[in-house]
Amino acid sequence: MDENGLVTDEIEFLCKKQKIKAVFLTSHHHHPTTVTLSAKRRIHLLNLAKTYHFAIIEDDYDYDFNYNHAPILPLASHDANGNVIYIGSFCKTVAPVFRVGYLVAPKSFITAAANFRRIIDRQGDALLELTFADFIKNGDLDRHIKKVLKIYKTRRDLFCELLQKELSDFFTFQIPKGGMAVWVTLSKKYDWYVVAKMAQKYHLEIGDWQRYDSANTKHNAVRMGFANYTTEEIHVLINRLKATMHTLSVTS
Repeated sequence: MDENGLVTDEIEFLCKKQKIKAVFLTSHHHHPTTVTLSAKRRIHLLNLAKTYHFAIIEDDYDYDFNYNHAPILPLASHDANGNVIYIGSFCKTVAPVFRVGYLVAPKSFITAAANFRRIIDRQGDALLELTFADFIKNGDLDRHIKKVLKIYKTRRDLFCELLQKELSDFFTFQIPKGGMAVWVTLSKKYDWYVVAKMAQKYHLEIGDWQRYDSANTKHNAVRMGFANYTTEEIHVLINRLKATMHTLSVTS
């Protein structure tokens, strides 16, 4: 990954060395870095899928949350060769409790997937699915998205403003164009283990920061969510993080 998303030149390099069956990606607001795949690389990846006959599994889990502009159309909308399997859900859009998702793919793939699905689930939650169908048809979903977009944008702007104003000596980040989190890089002078331990003294839980560097590349970055905090809670969060970092700067 870089600032333009998945590095498709590296995918091409791998294709020339070995058989690739599928490439999984989050084209919008990549998890965890929040980067959006550029238009040039989208076309390159589609062409690679056509040439080397692999599937693209496009997980567009929060497509609706774009704050600066209309979202870029997914790869699936430009797929003329049946290589893209497009998946999403309403968990992020509405609420995590609603475990309803969707899949767009060639008919043969959907049929095969449905047959495997029946092994573990014969019918799904028909009542919930029908309720969501009505929720979409009567326009309630669109109204809900417009409402939460305003709320999340306000929270994003405040979170990033305070993070820059109060903690720029310790963290660097890019304001995300969409999504519900910020990819925050800690200064190399500090270690997340030490920060997390100190934060507990200020009643702040950093969370499972180790999982963001499972390959041990030492990028020193984590994903910080903002969408589920009220403006008052964001102020509290930043103040506690500020107290944590200032204590460390004095003692280090």
